[in-house]
Amino acid sequence: IIFLCKSVKMPDNIIFGIILPGAALSVFSGNIFYSYMARKLAIKEGRTDVTALPYGINTISLIAFHFMIIKPISDATGDPVFAWKVGLTACFISGVIEALGAFIGEKIRRITPSCALLCSLAGIAIVFLGTDHFIQAWAKPLIIALPFAIIILEYFSHIKLPLKIPAGLIALLAGTIVAWATGAMDEKVLQKSFETFGFSMPSIRIQEMIYGMKQIVPYLTVAILMGVLSFVSTIQNLESASKAGDNYKTFPSMLMNGIGTLVGAFFGNPFPTTVYIGHPGWKALGARSGYSILNGTTMTIIALTGFMGVFSALIPKEAGYPIIIWVGLIIT
Repeated sequence: IIFLCKSVKMPDNIIFGIILPGAALSVFSGNIFYSYMARKLAIKEGRTDVTALPYGINTISLIAFHFMIIKPISDATGDPVFAWKVGLTACFISGVIEALGAFIGEKIRRITPSCALLCSLAGIAIVFLGTDHFIQAWAKPLIIALPFAIIILEYFSHIKLPLKIPAGLIALLAGTIVAWATGAMDEKVLQKSFETFGFSMPSIRIQEMIYGMKQIVPYLTVAILMGVLSFVSTIQNLESASKAGDNYKTFPSMLMNGIGTLVGAFFGNPFPTTVYIGHPGWKALGARSGYSILNGTTMTIIALTGFMGVFSALIPKEAGYPIIIWVGLIIT
């Protein structure tokens, strides 16, 4: 979000003061709900190994909304703030489509063969999570080598590190140290990133969303199709979770999907949220219902304090790629 918004010269006060807090509120509300669903399922079935559905920003919709709505409008008008307002309207429409899909989701899930739902997930996992990140990572092989070795060592061998320290954390720290030691990071960018530090509360942006309707008609197709795509991908991820042993009800899962996106749009986030790919990977790591609360809370604190920019400047993205690659392999 930060990188794409900055590429169209979106003002920092919009990115860090409105968009990220709005996204945080959306992500937080969804993560709390899906954690509640996981806890409820665990009690009902008398199990302790139920994993919450992963929920957050819909990466595919984020890219589509940026390159098909926000960037074209910003380029044409020279006004990225107006483009953001149109993005809010598109996000709202997408959320309505997602929410309405909850009423027919279970029927579609029942009549669609499991293989048909899962094969496209496998394709997404091996291409976008596995292969794509693997190719990107090897543009800077020194940074990825040590984190990748750590991930492979613990995740595939199930060897526990001393004091039960998560391998993902060690991998990120190792990659960060290597990146700074080899001069791959920019100290000036890190120093500048502290300028965005400061507490920002989410604020309702319905007026801006209504204003964005002036230009939404040419982009309705994108908003509607992204809503349909999120609706279908949620069914796929519910099926994936079911195959991993956690069978969630379709209606509440999909309804919250849409509500989360609407919450984000109302509070200034133009990028939809969704139940996303990854449940089998998190389950294999030992994640249960609590990880969802920790995830939502951590992201909210970082976003509301403006620290997201600091982390982006401090930690090389290549250090996190091995985790994503591993999740892609597990899902496939």
